[in-house]
Amino acid sequence: GLLRLSKTYLQPIRRLVQRAEQFREDDEILFSVRKGDNELHKLSTSLNRMLKRIATDKGKLVATVASLEQANRDLKQAQIEMIRAEKLAAVGRLSAGIAHEIGNPIGIVMGYLDLLKQPNISEAEKADYLVRAESEINRINTTIRQLLDLARPAPKVSKILSVHELIEDMALILRVQPMMSNVQLNLRLYAQRDVIQADPDQIRQVFLNLAINAADALACVQNDREGRLTIQTEVLTPSASGALNHQETIKVIFEDNGPGIPDQHLGNVFDPFYTTKDPGKGTGLGLSVCFMIVEGIGGTI
Repeated sequence: GLLRLSKTYLQPIRRLVQRAEQFREDDEILFSVRKGDNELHKLSTSLNRMLKRIATDKGKLVATVASLEQANRDLKQAQIEMIRAEKLAAVGRLSAGIAHEIGNPIGIVMGYLDLLKQPNISEAEKADYLVRAESEINRINTTIRQLLDLARPAPKVSKILSVHELIEDMALILRVQPMMSNVQLNLRLYAQRDVIQADPDQIRQVFLNLAINAADALACVQNDREGRLTIQTEVLTPSASGALNHQETIKVIFEDNGPGIPDQHLGNVFDPFYTTKDPGKGTGLGLSVCFMIVEGIGGTI
């Protein structure tokens, strides 16, 4: 009886176990038992059908994952192009002010050159005029370099950077802009530690977008009162409200005394192409790009 039981059940089960242990995904022949193994033959047939379905579903899953990976790459590329487009839009607005800023020192240099042509000036005066002309030319060079740094396409590079240095560098560009001529720009850089890990080019773009938005808002109320834009930094302790992941966090605040944002618009300000500006005066991408950049480095806006 034990021998019969062994041949009828135990040996077929051992063969199934052995086949399962030797199974590879690329095998065409899966589980097999003799037809004389009655119920075990049915079991092996069912297992084979199940594994074929699993193999088919796995192929579909692999194809779906590949499709999702391609869609993710396309989305990242679209985000890069969106950031680039908004960056160029900001540079275009700043270029008019830069051109105006270049015109002033050029006029001064031309004046010094005319003075140097005078036959009756002393050597000391010539040296003084040359030094002053050189200073104005360096001023032009610095202004052009700042604009080129903004416009130049650069690979995304994350590194240690000073938030205060970026803000001060941006302030130099803003203060010569016609849009800021009636706006008082105040820097209150109170953060004792301002070093973060990020792409400086993208962080500069965030700050410029926010400052330009403030200037646009202040242009609506300059006839009523003096425009004022304040940029303030502070450090939040790990336990403070607003600290990220219970870690020390730097908070950067852009505050202007413009009309503000109506409550009904607050939920849409980060939507792509959403803008309250007149046609031709805004792309509707500024705050959306800021959101993508800040969220991308683990921050909040």
